[in-house]
Amino acid sequence: MRRVSRLVLRHRRALSALCVALAVWLALAELGADPPGDRVVVAADDLPSGHVLSRSDLRTAVVARAPSRTVDAGDLVGRTVAAPMRAGEPFTDVRLAGPDLLEALGDGTVLATVRVADPESLAALGVGDEAVVVASDPHGEAGSRVVTREARIVSLPPPRDGAVVVGLGVDEATALSISSASLRGPLSLLAVG
Repeated sequence: MRRVSRLVLRHRRALSALCVALAVWLALAELGADPPGDRVVVAADDLPSGHVLSRSDLRTAVVARAPSRTVDAGDLVGRTVAAPMRAGEPFTDVRLAGPDLLEALGDGTVLATVRVADPESLAALGVGDEAVVVASDPHGEAGSRVVTREARIVSLPPPRDGAVVVGLGVDEATALSISSASLRGPLSLLAVG
């Protein structure tokens, strides 16, 4: 025992340096380790609807559990955001305008567009929401009528002066009804509660 004590005392500086080096190495190894969870691509900043994505809009983050159908960074550049996104929100197929969003709604879904004269009326609506499409008689004689109660919003441009065009996911017969109604007068969208 005395012999070990003398050996430790004689080499205490070397042993201290070895312990410090080991502690530093363990700390650096822990810092370099990936945290538990799934790595996904998220919005680097708040993004408006209709924004075309560039590399600077993207960053990676680790989340406890990735949402289904996330999109890789290489597939995002040049794509259009379908609705406003918050910084840190993961990119999924339904957050992007285009065919992926329609495919997510199911077979037989087509894109119908509705020109809405009052952009402020869209404040209560978001991408993925169900909406009622209402046709109004421009002369006020026939009143208003419901064109469809089953329209899913697939794109919602940012509000700006004048009319905006909203993309709706509907079946083909409903798209034809919406198109026909839009020729006769203005259309409105109502949120479904």
